[in-house]
Amino acid sequence: MRYKFAAAVGGILIAGGLLFASGALLDHSTALAVPGVNADALPNASAGQTGGGASSEAVSGGAPDSAMQDAGLTELAPDAFARVEVNVAAVDIRICAGDGYRVAYRLPEEEVLEQAEVIDGTLYFSSRLPDESNSISSNGQLVITVPQDAAPEELLLNTVSGNIRLELPACDTVSAASVSGRVLVDSGCRVRSASAATVSGDVELAGEAAEQFSAETVSGRITVTAADPNVEAATIGKITLDGEDHALSCSRTGSGCSLDLTSVSGDIDIRTR
Repeated sequence: MRYKFAAAVGGILIAGGLLFASGALLDHSTALAVPGVNADALPNASAGQTGGGASSEAVSGGAPDSAMQDAGLTELAPDAFARVEVNVAAVDIRICAGDGYRVAYRLPEEEVLEQAEVIDGTLYFSSRLPDESNSISSNGQLVITVPQDAAPEELLLNTVSGNIRLELPACDTVSAASVSGRVLVDSGCRVRSASAATVSGDVELAGEAAEQFSAETVSGRITVTAADPNVEAATIGKITLDGEDHALSCSRTGSGCSLDLTSVSGDIDIRTR
């Protein structure tokens, strides 16, 4: 068990380093690009557009939502999509359900939009901070909406300082990463498999994971609620399983999903239904 914990700590330290490196990449170079993708496909989502210069105009059908306009968000009405890939810097990400497929965003004035389009059923959204930008006035927002009866096949969500929140009823696979932001799978959200990684941000699974949920942090707190789960947890912080404290590591066998929870110094709180 000590060897297993040492290996877990080593792994999360490496993961933390990679997250910091990815943050530097998003801060000081072009955001991740997909070969063959045209960033000018949407009229108001061309490369080089900054958050401060965005207009509130819908694209390819559908009027802008008044609430989105009131919040100062630029709204797009993209084609239907089953997958989502997001790579942003100082932007909060929210995935929710509504009456159709929509994308609404407001970037910090310092952040530049690189891509916002659907290609072969995948929504790509990426932005970056210019090399000369050393500070951010405030986080931006990205709200991605899918129909109530839609269950995206895969969500790949990456932000540096933003929070990530899933509020949709169902999704197959989720991978979410933030350096300092919080990752939350909201109550009422059911996923088949999900993974979350942060450095200092907290991670919370309040919804339901059918098969597996994994979380890795350096100092962020991990909070999970699951029905009779299988548990493998490790941290030098405090582990609490249904109110009972455990030192360094904790294992549990159940009939539900598998929880793989690792932190260097963050607390881990597990509640079984």
